[in-house]
Amino acid sequence: MGKKMSDMQKFICGDCKGVTEFPLKRGNGFIEKLLWATLFFPGFFYSIWRRKNVKKICQYCGGDFLFSSDTPYANDFLKPITKK
Repeated sequence: MGKKMSDMQKFICGDCKGVTEFPLKRGNGFIEKLLWATLFFPGFFYSIWRRKNVKKICQYCGGDFLFSSDTPYANDFLKPITKK
C-alpha cells in the first residue's frame, strides 16, 4: 500500500521557508515525456540527467536548499515564523 498523507516526510526550504511534502526533481517531466515520444536518445540522456545526483527542488521558489522537518535544526529554523 502507499503511504498515508500523515506519514509523508515534510521538507523545509532554507531559501523561502516554504514547507512541502512533495519536492520536485530538477528538469521538466513534460519535456522528458516529449523527448521519449519523439526521439529515443535525447529522451534517454535527459532522463539520466534528471535522476543523476538527484536534488530536491522547492515547489515554491525553485531553491535546492531543502532539509527534513524531522531535524532539530528545523524547529529552530521555523521558530521565528510559528504563531503561538
